Amino acid sequence: MYAEEKALRGLFTKIAIVLLFLILFFNIYSAAYVARDGLVSLFKEAVWLDCVTDIGCSFLYFLSFFLPALIFYGLLPKNERIEIDFSITLPSPNSLFKTLSVVFVSIGTIISVSYLNAWLIPSFSSGASLGQSGEPYELILLMFSGAIVPAFAEELLFRGVIITHLKPYGKGIAVLASALLFGIMHMNLSQLLYATAAGVVLGVVYVSTNSLWLCILIHFANNLFNIVEGYVFDVFSAKQANLICMLAEIVIFSLGILFALLYVLSKKDRKNTKKKLGVFGTTERVENCINLEGGHTLRAFFCPAMIIYLAVAIFNMLYVLLAQYLML
Repeated sequence: MYAEEKALRGLFTKIAIVLLFLILFFNIYSAAYVARDGLVSLFKEAVWLDCVTDIGCSFLYFLSFFLPALIFYGLLPKNERIEIDFSITLPSPNSLFKTLSVVFVSIGTIISVSYLNAWLIPSFSSGASLGQSGEPYELILLMFSGAIVPAFAEELLFRGVIITHLKPYGKGIAVLASALLFGIMHMNLSQLLYATAAGVVLGVVYVSTNSLWLCILIHFANNLFNIVEGYVFDVFSAKQANLICMLAEIVIFSLGILFALLYVLSKKDRKNTKKKLGVFGTTERVENCINLEGGHTLRAFFCPAMIIYLAVAIFNMLYVLLAQYLML
């Protein structure tokens, strides 16, 4: 038991180190984005400058997650590295309903938590607004920088790297630890509950399907919905926008339930296909787990490096909260 706890403690130490690098790189990205906003405000008529600088900042955002992922693999001995499975196969007719039900149910669950989060913390808003001009190209840029890039970058690190290496110690530990770290990563107290819950949903999908691309698709679809929702509120009156968004959310929930029912009804010979066919064309694998008691897991999690990371992240959260308060 001591050897397993020591190994898990070492793994959490490496995770904390790369997350500290993430904070460093993310601050560099934030500084670049502030500089970008200042530059664009000086040349408001230069659309090309807005596009180029936004794409450049999006690339920096991607690097903020990609570089820590590389650092993590550099810290691990070769015999402890687990490769990320980037393989993809389009859903077969037998798994199509299952795939669609997972996508819509996941997005619906995350949306539900966003309402709970907004009710608990009124300052929280999941919808992303366009710039002052509201030009169509701004919507396209926002889709790229706010949906495509974050979906791939964040899933690569938190599901592809962190959960993949925590899974041998138990799927529950992997999902909960990665979800908590995912929530804290946003370094915004108003988003902590929402992001952590989204991390749980995405983590459950990943450990259940072993499909990183499915997690990327769900993450992208959720972010895209938030962006379109913000666009609707920019274009329509508040009453009309609320009605449109409510109808869209009802459709998402209904489709999730519908496809889940269709999957159950179309499933034949369940015993023979249960472990052969997963969603999104992947194969569900049954893996051996290292069982650790809760106390040993907690001691491993709260290693010195992780305590430092949590302290730095909490400091950043308080700083963001203060900045929001002063801007009111």
